[in-house]
Amino acid sequence: MESVLETCRQIISRYFPNPSLDFDSKIYAQEVKEDILLVKNSLKSGDKVLDLGCGKGHITALLAQAGFNSFGTDLMQTPGESFVGSLENDAPLRWQAKIWPEIRRIYHNNYVFYDGQNIPFSDNSFNAVVAYAVIEHIPKPDWAIILPEVSRVLKPKGMFFIFRCPREQAYQERLVRLLGSFGLKSHDVLVGEGEIRASLEKHNFKILNFGRTDMIPGFLPKPVVPLWNSLFPLLNVLDRLLLSTPLSYFAHHMRVVCQKN
Repeated sequence: MESVLETCRQIISRYFPNPSLDFDSKIYAQEVKEDILLVKNSLKSGDKVLDLGCGKGHITALLAQAGFNSFGTDLMQTPGESFVGSLENDAPLRWQAKIWPEIRRIYHNNYVFYDGQNIPFSDNSFNAVVAYAVIEHIPKPDWAIILPEVSRVLKPKGMFFIFRCPREQAYQERLVRLLGSFGLKSHDVLVGEGEIRASLEKHNFKILNFGRTDMIPGFLPKPVVPLWNSLFPLLNVLDRLLLSTPLSYFAHHMRVVCQKN
């Protein structure tokens, strides 16, 4: 996995010098590793998987490396989670149009743009859909559009994975809002566990697994990242310990695995 992320970093850095990337964080990278492993253990090699809201495309590449026939789709104008680049100077040529072809050549995955509502694939196309840090960026009224679309493109009994969805009770979100940004941003939309459960069940999904992740912050101001990464072994153990206690009520994200009915 590390080699895929490093390759993606090299590709992105050719177009955006010194980018600030989410996978610079060892805590984030560890969670990505666990999430990809969960998908891998739930499906068969060669299964067709859609990375919905794929941003830079690194999750799509990781799914390809894991043995899936992976596709990524995203809006035509999106910075990608935690991405910093000169988007204004690249308006004539979308930044994904530079980065995606290079990733595709190496990992043999596919990328397409979409309009944010109509997923550009036919019915029953995929064995699984992955939404990685995406649901919170979709206005809640639009869930009634996108969730049926996810169901439509999934094969019968197809899997839907929701990762890194920020929770209403997340202490980290409240802390960032209280203290100011310090180079960090809180999410405009936080998601309640009850409302995501209700929406999924309403739109033809059976929930198989529901969990909480991230008691320890994965992202800090850029100057602090090297120190935070050096503490990763300790922080990783502490994170798992806290998630096993009632304090998990204040965890940052939820992880949901469900299946098309």
